[in-house]
Amino acid sequence: MFYQTSYATSGKSSAMGAIIAVIHKKLEDATETVLDSLKALTIRKVEAYGIASSATIQIEKNLKPLQTRRLNAPIVIGYAFQKITEQDTPQPLNLTGSTAVFDGRTFPIQQNSRDVDVFAKKLEGNKEERAKAFVAEVEGDYAFAIANSDRLIAARDPRSEEHTSELQ
Repeated sequence: MFYQTSYATSGKSSAMGAIIAVIHKKLEDATETVLDSLKALTIRKVEAYGIASSATIQIEKNLKPLQTRRLNAPIVIGYAFQKITEQDTPQPLNLTGSTAVFDGRTFPIQQNSRDVDVFAKKLEGNKEERAKAFVAEVEGDYAFAIANSDRLIAARDPRSEEHTSELQ
């Protein structure tokens, strides 16, 4: 899965980050596929890259330190981070028993909390059930991927103009 979000601020559209999520069907390490995909991106001004399995996270300012990294996991997520607002921070983030990437904005905008914190809080408990509830309940322009040890959960806002939301 590849997804890049864009967000409009002050009438201007800004590209945000990009999420790469891979599950290797033969249960082999998916790290190289994620890194190759991140390397192939043509996003300008990437400020950080992150990769994660369900148990390991690594975030670097550029891809070079990640190129030799192997997470030894069949489910790996990657993220190319672009800072749009002061509240944006590099990811993936650590959740109980899994890791996740959240890219985008939720509406209404929360003045005193980051969108990623709203996302993480709503995912407490059963990640699959909570992810479905998040998509059903939360308005915005967003995409996310969650890496569990045996499952990849990915979705985007179903109300976006492309209507391509899918929960796997």
